[in-house]
Amino acid sequence: MRRYPPIEVNGGLCRVVAPVFGAPQARWKRAFPTAAEARIPLQRFAFSTSSRSYSAVSSQRPALFKLKNAIIPGLKGQSNGIGRSDTLDLSIEDRAGEEAWAVTGPAADRGGAVKAEVVKTLLGLSRPKQPGQSPGSTTRHPSPHPFLQGDTYMPASQALRLVSFSSRLSSAYASSSASNSFVDFSTRYGAIREEDRVTLYESLMAEMGTQTGLMARMALMPDPLANPEEEAQRDYAEGVTRLKWSGPEEEQQARELARQNHAKITEMAPLLQLSQGDPPLLIRPVVALSNGQTRRARILAALCVGCQVLVLEEPFTGLDPPTRASLTELLSGLHSRRSPRVICVLREQDELPDFVTDVLSIGEEGQVVFKGSLPTDPRPRTAAELSQQASGKQAEQKGGYELCLSQSSQGVGRGDESQVPIVEMKEVCIAYKGKPILDRVSLRLPPGSRTILVGDNGSGKTTLLSLLLGMHPQSYSLGADQLTLFGQARAEPVNATPLLRKRCGQLSPELVNAFPRRGLEYGGLSVQDSIGSGFEGIFSRRELTPEQVSRVRSLVRRFQHVLVLPPNSASFSSRSNAEQDALSTLLALPLHALTPGSQVLVLFLRAIVHRPDLLVLDEPFQGMSSKQVTAVRDFLDGDVDLDRGREDGADQSRGEQEEREQDRAWLEKMALVLVSHFEEEWPRTAGRLIRLREGSVVESF
Repeated sequence: MRRYPPIEVNGGLCRVVAPVFGAPQARWKRAFPTAAEARIPLQRFAFSTSSRSYSAVSSQRPALFKLKNAIIPGLKGQSNGIGRSDTLDLSIEDRAGEEAWAVTGPAADRGGAVKAEVVKTLLGLSRPKQPGQSPGSTTRHPSPHPFLQGDTYMPASQALRLVSFSSRLSSAYASSSASNSFVDFSTRYGAIREEDRVTLYESLMAEMGTQTGLMARMALMPDPLANPEEEAQRDYAEGVTRLKWSGPEEEQQARELARQNHAKITEMAPLLQLSQGDPPLLIRPVVALSNGQTRRARILAALCVGCQVLVLEEPFTGLDPPTRASLTELLSGLHSRRSPRVICVLREQDELPDFVTDVLSIGEEGQVVFKGSLPTDPRPRTAAELSQQASGKQAEQKGGYELCLSQSSQGVGRGDESQVPIVEMKEVCIAYKGKPILDRVSLRLPPGSRTILVGDNGSGKTTLLSLLLGMHPQSYSLGADQLTLFGQARAEPVNATPLLRKRCGQLSPELVNAFPRRGLEYGGLSVQDSIGSGFEGIFSRRELTPEQVSRVRSLVRRFQHVLVLPPNSASFSSRSNAEQDALSTLLALPLHALTPGSQVLVLFLRAIVHRPDLLVLDEPFQGMSSKQVTAVRDFLDGDVDLDRGREDGADQSRGEQEEREQDRAWLEKMALVLVSHFEEEWPRTAGRLIRLREGSVVESF
């Protein structure tokens, strides 16, 4: 039977306790002290700083990052007097809390490529060039990291660490991106395979160089935190043969490293609220973590491994307001102490954290929209607002709580109450091991309703969504007096899983990360295959009928202007005389050939391709550019002619016109449930809202 390290509660904090070696009669006692108890300075852990000594005056420290006339491919600006308009001057000083930077820009298009190039230079992944003395010549730019130069030189690959949130916690056992194959994201609802039981604690230890628990067992390695005698007895009983230590010195080093890594994790986990819960998040399987919990775990992994500068890409997306505030406070404290310094990379629609003082903002065309200290009166909330202030443009109307409430009072987005509800729940309670997850939840989703589901991370939203889709194992045990899907209990034959998949559409960060992305030469899915898999809700290729192919092409044609390829690849968003050829080429591309935001958009099209009666969107805009978010939101609000005004939008075939008329009729009858922690992403036609807190409905209209 699998054993997890127990949790010791001390001063309100939970601590994973390792076994004592050579003490089988006291199997689970604390084996070693925390970093504080051992008087190990935090600088040895994630809060490491440079060993060089500086004056207390912060201005005497070398800059963290410095560019002078650096040539950035794709950058669009004014001529610098030497015949070039693609050069950038940028200086990020090491002034702790007095100066904190964010790099913002689109997730795609030319501006996205420029932002990506700046970040690559920032991380030391590429060295830019600068104009030479003779016309047309270039020279290599000096090192852009002055703080790493000197007697104690450190390579940028060690000093700077990027934490990107485009996929789940990086590991061969939990990340779909590791093998580019399908990972069953529904395991978080309870059906977990043995290889999916790797805990967050074991995952973090492995990332720090220590194989323990199930990770050690899967690798057939000896566990440096296990009692050797007990491990040998258990392996003998289970028929497991592990590799042996090469000698006492290797074993001693491995056990010492394990002790240090354990101390780092237990010291840092409370800061990110990962030692809380029942059971604590540290000993939960990685695949069972929510989107917000996964983001906190990845930041913890970066802090435990250690770095001088932590570069966080979209760290706040998918987090509820309280968690965003808590994370902002943590990052502010870390940056102020230089333990480590923090630089944020954000989309233009993301909120600017309170501790950020300076911004480099890249526009859609690759131009520098803003560079320098943020204005304070008024302080822009997002980079998009900063751009609007600089250009004097008026912000577009967006959704939000007040608009949703107003629409509800006018009957907009309420749906047809006279019809049989697509989903109805009455006093539903769900509990895991005696702990309530949902407590007497009731709701109705009539056809045509537009519902916003809100609540803090861990409030029960994911469990509720799984019930709506019939994916939760306990949905089968609920009778028709508690849960009905399309008027019938979940266990009824009319609601068999293959039939439900054809009537429901869904998109979530877990599905995005789980979806297979193999190359076509290895049996992977093309863009057309990926969208077409939505007709049956599967994750593999299927033969499409001519009508289904026409449906896929119709959808992609309308969103083609916001579907883009990565930087340095040809874009198919531009119009040409070979429009149909460009569309066919785009559909034939492998899914992974698109930018991350475009991949998410393709999976949104997968969710709607079969015109489902129920569409469930859980944080659907993560990774999308502002243009892509606007296109999806406009479509959900009933705009089926997204390509109007473009060359190909004026001439529609009879079949294309019929497709769009069918979409209009379908959108009027479809029930939508959307989860987003950012109100401006809510559809403007939403007229219902359900707010969860600790599993209970605390607001509903």
